[in-house]
Amino acid sequence: ESNLNRKRHIEALKTKVSRNAGIILKLSNVLPKGALKNIYYSFIESHLSYCSTVWGATPKNRLSALFSAQKKAIRAMNLGISNFFYNPTTGHPPAHTKQLFEDLSLLALPNLIAKNMLCILQKSRFQVAPQNIVNILHKESVSDRTHNTRQEQTKIFEQQFF
Repeated sequence: ESNLNRKRHIEALKTKVSRNAGIILKLSNVLPKGALKNIYYSFIESHLSYCSTVWGATPKNRLSALFSAQKKAIRAMNLGISNFFYNPTTGHPPAHTKQLFEDLSLLALPNLIAKNMLCILQKSRFQVAPQNIVNILHKESVSDRTHNTRQEQTKIFEQQFF
């Protein structure tokens, strides 16, 4: 469809993730970490995973705002974090999230996209993915080629001269 646009989709997704991060922040004082993690899976990771193999190939600079929204949710799940956002008066940046992702056993956005792409490739390899995806990703066999590859050209060269 002509109305489809990755940039608009990513912007809408960022807004949705940010809104849901706010919900997690409000619930973080009331619910235990396990329940917050379930809410994260439902409200955030489900949206980030859906069709990420399509929009995930977008340039990194377009995904940075979405990744920042995901990190807000991760910070919201940890009550010990005092600086959720950049503080312009003090100049303190938000808390780092790498360790928080590891502690919660959650995947950061780039890793989540990579995991989903690898799953599609694996399903395609074993031909359990939808047939149209298998057809797109299926590697052509040697007999289907109409040209010589470098390896084949090297063998021909070696046979002629050695």
